Amino acid sequence: MVSARKGEPVIKRFGPYKARFDGQITLDNTAFLLNDQYIQVEDPGTLHQLTHVGTTKVADLLVTRYYLNGITENGETILQVIGTEDRIDEVVLFRQVDTIHPQTEDEWDNIRNMQNEDIFEFNEVGYENVWGSNVAHDETVEASPTLKEETYTYPLETALFKRQISEDNEAELNEFAMVAIEDEERAVVYLGINLLPASVTII
Repeated sequence: MVSARKGEPVIKRFGPYKARFDGQITLDNTAFLLNDQYIQVEDPGTLHQLTHVGTTKVADLLVTRYYLNGITENGETILQVIGTEDRIDEVVLFRQVDTIHPQTEDEWDNIRNMQNEDIFEFNEVGYENVWGSNVAHDETVEASPTLKEETYTYPLETALFKRQISEDNEAELNEFAMVAIEDEERAVVYLGINLLPASVTII
């Protein structure tokens, strides 16, 4: 949180990027454009407004999720940052690509079994399991004041998969698939790629 002079409003900032709700986030989308023929996730565009911020701890990882409303509206966009207030360890830009609403206990079991498989397939493309099994955790989400939503916490069961896009002699580029059971109501599939921390600018 940023201090203010007496009588001035306090501007709240979130996570390693110190983003604020009244500002904008720009993304360097070069990695999407250069690798368009190799990745499944769509280019999210460059200019985004922050609508929600989620914070959670997955195993021992501190995770901040910036929920973005950008120039494209084809599914939710999440900028996920692993690290502390003073250090960024990993940045992945995820886009929602599928939503499933299981209706029976067997259908829920199938989702959880899929999360625990060694390989997750989406559009006949395989991704290797990163964590080995799904991880249960809670996420607390705060919304932009303009949305007039209360802060809330909801349960998740998340599995992470990835496949390497870059060659061994190139800067590492991976495409990730995240499969999350959200609030015990739906299962959501997100695809994303890792970005350099400097690819994100707060305005």
